Amino acid sequence: MFETKRIKKLRESIIKEIPKSPNNKETLQCLQSKHLTDLLIIYANWKVRYVTPRPREIIIEPAALNNSIWITFADAISSFLKKVKIGEDLTPYLSLLIHKKGFSLATISTGG
Repeated sequence: MFETKRIKKLRESIIKEIPKSPNNKETLQCLQSKHLTDLLIIYANWKVRYVTPRPREIIIEPAALNNSIWITFADAISSFLKKVKIGEDLTPYLSLLIHKKGFSLATISTGG
């Protein structure tokens, strides 16, 4: 299949950015063998796990305010919700796995 330099560069940049599990030659070769459409789907599925920074409306159910966990962690919860409300980057609050688990050979079906 013929690809222009621009498409090859796009493919390479997508493959480079997607976290691989395991991060080895076999996983890299698997990604390199995929059609551009498949790479874009893999990339999009990984990227949407990040929370887009934008202001959000916060609605707190009254029952939550009476919860013992809310009462114990009220300051931390309020601080976090303030960041959510004004649209700060929430990446530091995400699981660290988001930076490691983008494409995994374990998810590849071996059946036909």
